[in-house]
Amino acid sequence: MPTPVRFLQLSDLHLVFHAPEGDRLGTALADHIRPLELVRKALRAECAEPPDFLLLTGDLADRGGAREYQALRGLLREEMPGVPVVALPGNHDGREAFCRYMLDEPPRVSVDQVFDIDGLRVIALDTGEGGVITREQTVWIEQLLRRPAPRGTLLAMHHPLYRQSPMNPAGFPPDFAPLVARSDIAGIFCGHTHENYVGSFAGKLYVTADACSFTVGGQDDEMFCELCAGYVRAELGPHGLSVQMKRAASAADASVRFPI
Repeated sequence: MPTPVRFLQLSDLHLVFHAPEGDRLGTALADHIRPLELVRKALRAECAEPPDFLLLTGDLADRGGAREYQALRGLLREEMPGVPVVALPGNHDGREAFCRYMLDEPPRVSVDQVFDIDGLRVIALDTGEGGVITREQTVWIEQLLRRPAPRGTLLAMHHPLYRQSPMNPAGFPPDFAPLVARSDIAGIFCGHTHENYVGSFAGKLYVTADACSFTVGGQDDEMFCELCAGYVRAELGPHGLSVQMKRAASAADASVRFPI
């Protein structure tokens, strides 16, 4: 019997080291929330039993800058040496810098990827800035899924497939859900909403991760950001896929309020 495949999902880091004057959220990220240190805490909490891979589901750099990607990649190598990284972009990520510094690849418009992790296929889908799964992407996925993977498939993207918050979910063609339903996909992993959610989509386990940075709320004429160092620990074993929502820091560690 094969050993379980374990992985960590981290999403919506929104790394930024320097914010322009007047950018209250950017300043909060750079000076108070410091997402890179939250990622470090999350990884160190799991270092006793390193995962088989890391899954990063987008919005890694708040403005898509090269410095942030370089720092993130350096941190991952330092804290989890030798652990494969499956990284996909979100709506905040700059595709050129993301490809260059996270993937060591030339820039491309749609950063769709497929990985093999010890027989587990991971399809990383780029849902773009607006959150769309295109007809071309659906055909590409259908072609991949024609041949089942030895240990099944995971589908990962930035935008969610349900409306879980005021943010719009991803749009997709009518035949996308039936394709997922009849496939060997064991689970779907998303980000974007900065709130965790576990449910099902087309009969498959469906997970949206907390942000490993901040969550946003509003009251009267104020907008407030609170530290939200959340991540997902998941395991695919002989009895299926299981997930656990984890915290790397307390929400009481950082809270920043400013007018909308």
